[in-house]
Amino acid sequence: MEKLPIGDNPQTQNEQIPQEPQEPLPQDDGISLLESELAGLQNELAQNEATLEGDFAKFLSENLTADDEELFFENKEEFFKKVLDMQNVFFNDKIASKQQRAGEIESEISQKKTLASIENAQSEFLKANPNADVKAMFDYFTNDIPPRVQRELENLAPNEFFNKLYELYKAQTKTESKEDKVPKHYEGANVDATNAQNATEESYFNRM
Repeated sequence: MEKLPIGDNPQTQNEQIPQEPQEPLPQDDGISLLESELAGLQNELAQNEATLEGDFAKFLSENLTADDEELFFENKEEFFKKVLDMQNVFFNDKIASKQQRAGEIESEISQKKTLASIENAQSEFLKANPNADVKAMFDYFTNDIPPRVQRELENLAPNEFFNKLYELYKAQTKTESKEDKVPKHYEGANVDATNAQNATEESYFNRM
């Protein structure tokens, strides 16, 4: 049986492959920009560290004055102090300031990722538990849970944190609800205090 070329198949010509709608990319609160800046800093640091000695020698030769050169012969100790000061300035500009900025960016990225992880976990938790009162749960976490239990909860992954906190919160709420249902004692007829005390003491000794 002779096969028809693909181009001659009317169904193939008219049929279009459906494409799934593309969801917008989630916002990352600037994490991508920070990671890009961090990568650039780390690359610059690696290059500066590889050529640090040669770059400083060039910097020193270009910035030593005639008075500095005379100082070498007049007071070597002061001359080397000046060289060390210049070295510190050069190192701070080429290395230390960039290392500090890199550390700040890493900390900021970590905080943003942690916050995003918590927000995602909270969103997933509310999908599974739409009636949960997250505000009341955090109030319970802050004011009613002992510090030791708080630390244990904080060490959990965000999704586990919400689920475990919800379990504790529901258990506490259930306990409080039971306590509210306990009948209250109302005042009755007056009782002779002496007779009541004697009766109490007699009943206590009878149990001995």
